[in-house]
Amino acid sequence: MMKKIWNCFLILSLISLFSISVQASQINIENDDYIQSKLLKVSFFKQATKTEEQQIFDVLNSVSKNLTKRKINKLKQFYDTSFITNDGFNYNFYFEVLNDIWKNYPRLEYQIIPKKVSFSKNYAQVLCEEVINGTVSGSSFFNGEGVIQAKAQTIYYLKKSSINWLITGINVLDETSTIKFGNAVNLDFELQAPFQVQNDSFYTISLDIKNPQNNIVVASLNSIPIIYPQKNPLDIFKITSSENTLERMVKSNKNGHNENAVATIGIYEKNTNGDAQNKVKSTGAAFVLRRVNVFNLNKNNKLNE
Repeated sequence: MMKKIWNCFLILSLISLFSISVQASQINIENDDYIQSKLLKVSFFKQATKTEEQQIFDVLNSVSKNLTKRKINKLKQFYDTSFITNDGFNYNFYFEVLNDIWKNYPRLEYQIIPKKVSFSKNYAQVLCEEVINGTVSGSSFFNGEGVIQAKAQTIYYLKKSSINWLITGINVLDETSTIKFGNAVNLDFELQAPFQVQNDSFYTISLDIKNPQNNIVVASLNSIPIIYPQKNPLDIFKITSSENTLERMVKSNKNGHNENAVATIGIYEKNTNGDAQNKVKSTGAAFVLRRVNVFNLNKNNKLNE
């Protein structure tokens, strides 16, 4: 009997939602609290038929779609206001930075691929792989369209609300991003750096260039903290060795901010025009970033003797 009543209640809810959608052209749905409450109820009933894991996968899939469409208000619905990243970005600042990224790179496609889910009652963590692809207009280094590619390994933290799972945090374990212009699109770059270092300590960044052929490659290696607004590092360019590699030792920041190892790369070739004033001409450029997570050493944390 209770099952029949429940089914009837569900059907009535769906019918009332349909009657609302018929009149949608005459009503501002987004600003109508009554309609929004109806939508949330139906969403809850739909979610009740899915496993907790499926619900979380739906959340991450919706996040991917709204990131690609740059729908900031819809995106916020999947995040709890207590949200924080391992870079120290809270809910408001995270979306502020996201808006800033979209202004500079408006043609990005996002994909979040869940790999493993772990539960602790009303809490969950999801190991994910993330992929970003896109294009960008020319830079100060090179005219023409550039190609953007990024890959990351992340952990999403979620908690169960009365209606849905909400994202409470993101921990970025590893991330590599590249922007290539001109002939650099045809080259492969591997930027190596440690996954994690202590603050105010030295570590080595190395760049390996695959198949440069007849190109002359110059590059600069540096590190910059992941803070906003970012400060541009002083670039000192060097010609890569005969093995097409370049290394540099850098020192992590004292404040314990996570940082990016950065390679700025210029591609040149010999100018075959004998009358040309310049013996080489620029044919491409690239930027490669590799995340380095930084931790603060707690000097007061000693074992009791």
